Amino acid sequence: ADAEADADVDADADGDRPRENGGETCADAVGLELGAEIVGDTTGATNDYEDDCVTSDGPEVAYAFDPPAHGWLTVDLEALPGAEDTRWDTVVYLRTDCGEGDLACNDDWDFDDDGEVNVGWSHLERCVQPGYDYRLVVDGFSPDHFGAFVLSTSFVQCEEGAVCIDGWCQIPE
Repeated sequence: ADAEADADVDADADGDRPRENGGETCADAVGLELGAEIVGDTTGATNDYEDDCVTSDGPEVAYAFDPPAHGWLTVDLEALPGAEDTRWDTVVYLRTDCGEGDLACNDDWDFDDDGEVNVGWSHLERCVQPGYDYRLVVDGFSPDHFGAFVLSTSFVQCEEGAVCIDGWCQIPE
């Protein structure tokens, strides 16, 4: 059941975040609207890919997007606490066209700036450009790290005249 007791399923009690599980593989990735905050789940997914930053081997799901312009992408991933009020170890990475090699990857992120990395949170930032079919992959660090998560994205267009160069918004020389 959901917050409004209607046919759809809300991800949280007040119904303000849609539940959207990603695709099982990069090829069947689910479309992701930039600027969205969604709740998903890696439970029951398989390990199809390996990232470049920590070589995770947990289950993952994939999302796809094509940015409307050159701009700065920010991604925040938070594992939702399980039954024992613990968080599973998340990994998030960005690829293009289902290819090998990550454009950006993060395992543990110091979300509260206390100098300690936090298992259960991942974060990445990078300039992305139109015309590329990007894949954002939500992964678990190991086979026993899976579960529900909140995935938040933001996109800010580069300043006028700037394009993505080496992962940053820059004005060409």
